[in-house]
Amino acid sequence: MAIITIIIVALLGMGSSLPSLAGQPQVTQVGESLTLAPDGSLPTAFQIDATAAVLNSSESGIALLNRLSFSYAFPFYHPDPTYSLHARLFLGGRLSDLNTDYAPGNLQFGGKWRLLRNQRHRFTVGMDFTLPTGQSEAAIGISTPELVGYFEEAFGFEPAFYYAYSRGPFALAMHTGVDLLLLADATPPFNTAELFLDHGGGFAFRIERSLTLTAETTGITTLTSGANTDLWVGPGLIWEGASLRLKAMAAFTLLGDAEAVLHPLFRLGIDYFL
Repeated sequence: MAIITIIIVALLGMGSSLPSLAGQPQVTQVGESLTLAPDGSLPTAFQIDATAAVLNSSESGIALLNRLSFSYAFPFYHPDPTYSLHARLFLGGRLSDLNTDYAPGNLQFGGKWRLLRNQRHRFTVGMDFTLPTGQSEAAIGISTPELVGYFEEAFGFEPAFYYAYSRGPFALAMHTGVDLLLLADATPPFNTAELFLDHGGGFAFRIERSLTLTAETTGITTLTSGANTDLWVGPGLIWEGASLRLKAMAAFTLLGDAEAVLHPLFRLGIDYFL
């Protein structure tokens, strides 16, 4: 299996309301960071996410999916940044009795703009652009919540909205976005132009300053090729230090056809704050 490691550089942002240590990045406000569902946090960081899933089709094996990201907030090291830019590269493949492959998926660029932030409420809008760098070997990722990152020869964009509410150690975060995807070589059941509704969120409980438990859900609803919804739910755990955040989650298919291909999903993530 060919292993490809690509580091991508662009810009994004850091969001936090907890006091920071002098000269160190801040700890993210509880509820703004999730393990699987997209969130409205604005960290300045390198991020690596790795997902493994059991193949439930005619193959016996596992799917291996990765997302490499770099994000940058404006202004850098400000305790309450307002804007951010980011870049993401998706990679994927499988290790099975029939196929062993691993290749790049699509490349995404985007940004976020925090419209509201006070002691309890945070409201953020964002936009992502998808460039058609995906190869067919990575297409197994279409059966995950990040399917847009794994279509072959696909160009797209997604406006999104993020909301978070926190009070004491408890928090609620949610998001919704609309993905318009243009496929240069569409094959059934997909059309040349596809529209997806991306939605989800989670509850968070901060056990202590560094450790947070989450219960998350994220879903994709197809709006063009028949009204079909795939929904994943599961628990997550986040450990966060001054410059490092570790994330883990197990996601199980609650609705949809994705379970017939991949089930369940296990994700690990590392965020290194700059």
